[in-house]
Amino acid sequence: GAFYPFSRNHNEKGASPQEFYLWPQVKDIARVALRMRYDLLPFYYTLFHWAHIDGSTVVRPLFFEFTSDPTTWSLDRQFLVGASLLVSPVLEQGARSVVAYFP
Repeated sequence: GAFYPFSRNHNEKGASPQEFYLWPQVKDIARVALRMRYDLLPFYYTLFHWAHIDGSTVVRPLFFEFTSDPTTWSLDRQFLVGASLLVSPVLEQGARSVVAYFP
């Protein structure tokens, strides 16, 4: 969720803490992901500004930007943040890599 515009933990009172930095096996990569997220804040801020001004989207499918590329029409495992940041998330448990399409 590091690249989604809105990301938070869900929990209830009395339940065990779920913050990922509490788990030794993920705390280092979580720190990297959070650093990247904070580094991108000015970019997101600008995208949200334009979304407010002209109704554009912050996160969008690839076919929004590559309308003449029929391969992008059915891609559902990748997305763009704005027009320029391609995200190809790892969606399979245990996977160490992904296959991404670059238009």
